[in-house]
Amino acid sequence: MEEYRAVLSRSKMGFSATAFTQVTFSSHDVDLTDEFEAIVNELDWVQTCHCITGSVDYLLQMVFRDLDEFSERINIIRRIRGVNAIQTHISVKEIKTSTSLPIG
Repeated sequence: MEEYRAVLSRSKMGFSATAFTQVTFSSHDVDLTDEFEAIVNELDWVQTCHCITGSVDYLLQMVFRDLDEFSERINIIRRIRGVNAIQTHISVKEIKTSTSLPIG
């Protein structure tokens, strides 16, 4: 077992929305991507960050309280050095969330 943790309700904590943001870099310079990853690791409102295959480089899951907060946060992401393009999808309804693993 790696750790114990409490699972808090995002909505009860005031985070009314979740966004999934695709981030594309202008180049795959290691210094740029290392810097991006270090910055993202410090942002507590970024719930997950995945380096992915395909036409984009990273997929972020972010939480926010309202559209004003979302706008502020997406501007932080787009100003990170090397970020060339972003595309965000805002979740309308969460169907399933799980932390369990299919081990049985």
